[in-house]
Amino acid sequence: MDHSQIVSFLFEKLLANAAHLAANLRNYTIGFSPNMREVLEKFDFDNTISKLDEAGLIFQVLERFKNVDLHPDKVDNRTMGTIIEELIWKFNEALNENPGEHFTPRDVVHLMEYLMLAGDEQPIRRTGIVCTVYDPCCDSGGMLMITKEHITVGWRRNGEIIRPPINAEADIHLFSQEVNPETWAVSKSDLFMKDPTGRDADNIAYGSNLSNDRHAGRRFDYLIANPPYGKDWKRDEDAVRAEHERGAAGRFGPGLPRISDGQLLFLLHMLSHMKDPKEGGSRMAIIRNGSPLFTGDAGSGESESRRYIVENDLLEALIALFEQLFYNTGIATYVWVVTNRKLPERKGKVQLIDASWFWVPMRKTRGDKRREIPPERAQDIVKILTDFKDGDTRRIVKNGKEEEVVVSRIFPTTHFGFRKIMVERPLRLNFQATPERIARLDEEKGFQALAQSKKKGAAKPMKRPRAAGSRRRSASCSARCLARCLKVGKNSSGPSAPPPWRPP
Repeated sequence: MDHSQIVSFLFEKLLANAAHLAANLRNYTIGFSPNMREVLEKFDFDNTISKLDEAGLIFQVLERFKNVDLHPDKVDNRTMGTIIEELIWKFNEALNENPGEHFTPRDVVHLMEYLMLAGDEQPIRRTGIVCTVYDPCCDSGGMLMITKEHITVGWRRNGEIIRPPINAEADIHLFSQEVNPETWAVSKSDLFMKDPTGRDADNIAYGSNLSNDRHAGRRFDYLIANPPYGKDWKRDEDAVRAEHERGAAGRFGPGLPRISDGQLLFLLHMLSHMKDPKEGGSRMAIIRNGSPLFTGDAGSGESESRRYIVENDLLEALIALFEQLFYNTGIATYVWVVTNRKLPERKGKVQLIDASWFWVPMRKTRGDKRREIPPERAQDIVKILTDFKDGDTRRIVKNGKEEEVVVSRIFPTTHFGFRKIMVERPLRLNFQATPERIARLDEEKGFQALAQSKKKGAAKPMKRPRAAGSRRRSASCSARCLARCLKVGKNSSGPSAPPPWRPP
């Protein structure tokens, strides 16, 4: 019997006893291996059975699944990924939750994988090559699986080969950690279906890697991630601050970002998992919003983290993408390409790529996503990276007109550093009773208010002073008004003393 026949037989046995369907289904799941039962527990499957049984829907649901064959030989990973994303989107949308937090658009993943592997095609083609890929926040596991498929299967779309495999015989080991129980279960079950031995699935750890790094001590060849944007790290604060105090011995020694946004913490965490350059080094692609680039004054945790990356010559390129690319946010994003094994011509330099025009409109919008990166545009972005030309240009259509724009600039790493210096000087005020300054009193509201009566009723006009002269008039002025008009300083030496400084 093939797989579909076995599944059909099992479902028929379950459905034959409708009165005890829920109990029999529970007994069936108990027969799974411990690692697969852990996946079902994270799905809260037992509670789901109870809810379906109480609602009288369990028979109808199982009957539907009996007639569907979802074996990997029938449904490839790309199609299954699309199905999972559609289900996540539909049911999270119904619950008013944010589905964009659980997966990254496929066009973004393909671009990031291209950038991460750029220039490494020849080493990967070596016979017997073994590579490790790490995603510290894998969500439903799409980035890991696409990276593995790009190397061993290639990139296909609707049966068309977009890019052939780099090395179909390469041995790719996947590692990750995920804090959300449901998405952890999705990624782990997907890997179980791809490899029944469970080698990669067993490398998907559960929990927060900021406070409990389940892969501590391991180093990886390639690292790729889309960490959550603008998410605080309050629940990990104690562990993160304790590790920061360890300095270079910990992951977060360079600096801590503000508590409201932990994106830079994920970057520092990934840097700690890069291989030593003597062991071959590592390459990393991580996508984030503009906050890690621009927030934080000189000397702040964000600034010190950026300083650590630039001074250690780890940043290879920054790629600015366009808006309306993600499902859950319309803001612009940036891909950081980080490596500790730069080519000689790239050492001490950073390439900035403007890819904000490399998009096409989607046929059907999905949430905030209205634009996508077609394969040919993604390949062009990678070409700009590998060509490494300062002032490289492309022709684009802007406001209905075609024009040539610069899409690549190259700067030395020292170009991105700055120091904030506070220049202090003594307070310089003077006191000088001149006719011009005394004349200003007539224009001051405080002086004019002296002529107004505070009693109820019409105020009687003030009589003109009998004695003329500035001495009596000055005596009638409030001290505050006089100080403002005559520029009185704490160190003034009186009207008869010569002023120590005069305004120009």
